[in-house]
Amino acid sequence: MKKTIILLLVIVSNISLACSQMVYYGIPSANAELKKGDVIITTIPPFSDCHFIKSKSFETMAEFISDNSKRSFRIEINYFFGTSEFSNNLTLKLANDLERILKERYNSAKLTVISNGKDKPLFLNKSSPKYKEYNTRLDIYIE
Repeated sequence: MKKTIILLLVIVSNISLACSQMVYYGIPSANAELKKGDVIITTIPPFSDCHFIKSKSFETMAEFISDNSKRSFRIEINYFFGTSEFSNNLTLKLANDLERILKERYNSAKLTVISNGKDKPLFLNKSSPKYKEYNTRLDIYIE
């Protein structure tokens, strides 16, 4: 009876681990075992005049998506500085630029890029001096 209960607990715990969502902070290593539902939270790569500029962080992100081209991605851009109108316009332009670059340069067909502006904060303490900084991010969802 004890062996049956222990075996059942082992099976249940393995199933729950297999179904759990992983959240990565920063682009994961090439050998990370990504699965549907996982999320990658990273900083927005450098940009100028509403266009991404060549940088190590941008190239790392783009190469990660290219290396995982068999997967589907949903990328959401969140920007919490300036007015809501400014934030919405900026993230829309950045989303269009990112989607264009990834599809042209890296042939990433299974890709959706969404502009969130200020609509999806993760860090909810608005009185914190870090509120805007912590919520300005790029989220990559594995679909």
